[in-house]
Amino acid sequence: MRMIETGNLQDNIWLDDMYKIRHKWSTTFNKDVFGMGILSTQRSKSTNNICHGVSKPTSSITNCFLGIENVMRTWRQNEKDEDFKCDQSMITPVAKSSPILRQATAFYSRKLYTMFEKEFIHGSCGLQLHASTNNENEFFIKNLDDHLFNTTWVVHFNSSSLDIKCSCRKFEMNN
Repeated sequence: MRMIETGNLQDNIWLDDMYKIRHKWSTTFNKDVFGMGILSTQRSKSTNNICHGVSKPTSSITNCFLGIENVMRTWRQNEKDEDFKCDQSMITPVAKSSPILRQATAFYSRKLYTMFEKEFIHGSCGLQLHASTNNENEFFIKNLDDHLFNTTWVVHFNSSSLDIKCSCRKFEMNN
């Protein structure tokens, strides 16, 4: 609010519109949505990669737009095909009793759900968990597939405050 007042931006239509859709672009408002860890800079790199794939430095601006239009047309057709597949039948999770997987079937396309399910199952079944014998709030986690590095992460979980700290620092980065 202070920035808006300092910049005298109370009547800025674009800024107001962006604020109304903040749940679409702000990671803070998307903590409860699985985003596969993709950040906006990764989206920009992906977009740049697509643009470089459809045009060359010597291309005219018309050819650039026609190339991008063809890519978008293909994407739209793929989305229609995916929507059609999703409308034909429900996705059946591998673990039918998992509330997380059941919820994911309602939100994701088949393609995204398949990616999510694979990561979820790998994360659930591909880890080894040991509780510390000295500290009831300390756990040791090891990736069973990681034979080269043999990394063990130390997780501290405070059950009263629900605070989680891991030696990988991922929880601190995502919160």
